[in-house]
Amino acid sequence: MYQKYAGFEKILMKFEKFFVMIAFVLIFITVVIQVVQRAFNLPIPDTSDLSIIAQSVFTFMCVGMLVNTQGHITIEVHKMIKNREFLYIVEMIKNVVTLIFAGLFIYLGYDLAAYAITGGTATMAMRIPLWIPYGAMLIGLIFMVLHTIGEMMRLQYCKKHDLPFAEEEDIESMR
Repeated sequence: MYQKYAGFEKILMKFEKFFVMIAFVLIFITVVIQVVQRAFNLPIPDTSDLSIIAQSVFTFMCVGMLVNTQGHITIEVHKMIKNREFLYIVEMIKNVVTLIFAGLFIYLGYDLAAYAITGGTATMAMRIPLWIPYGAMLIGLIFMVLHTIGEMMRLQYCKKHDLPFAEEEDIESMR
């Protein structure tokens, strides 16, 4: 079961990477345009709205990716806790707290996205609909939930098959 879900997560990661890369390219292009505009005092329309929207999409779409790659801020409990059963409990509690956090923000994100869609709110300069960043928040947090469930399944699989919960990193070799 875990292997099938891990396959689903790989497909999900491709989708996430696609939107993150589009947002990243938009951020880069708009910042370059803004610098050139200011440096040469060119009559180019303000692109800061597009940059801000792309940054929000980038941020919220990366949330789920960071959970999947374990790239989010963590405490190295694997090195501090030697008891495997206790470590498993700590990791599962961490994931439950993550699910509660994501659930709360999904609720808030849904309200914001629904309000933006029905109200037709948009940015000031370029009139970009605000449902885009609010929708990105909602989708990013749903991805976070899906990846957290995958992490819980991975922990269960590792416990059942007596595999390590995390790979050891040799910090000295990273220098």
